Amino acid sequence: MEESLKWYDEKADNSPWIDALAELRQRATREGHCYQHVQAITVAIDQYAEKA
Repeated sequence: MEESLKWYDEKADNSPWIDALAELRQRATREGHCYQHVQAITVAIDQYAEKA
């Protein structure tokens, strides 16, 4: 159930920072951390990346 990221395109020439944010966002859900913390991080990453 992988959600498509509006701000991230694998084929685009992204900065290493944006690539790292996308990877972190996807990995955080699989690491077994607290759901609320993962959701807060995911929202923060999405908001930052959409503005960047």
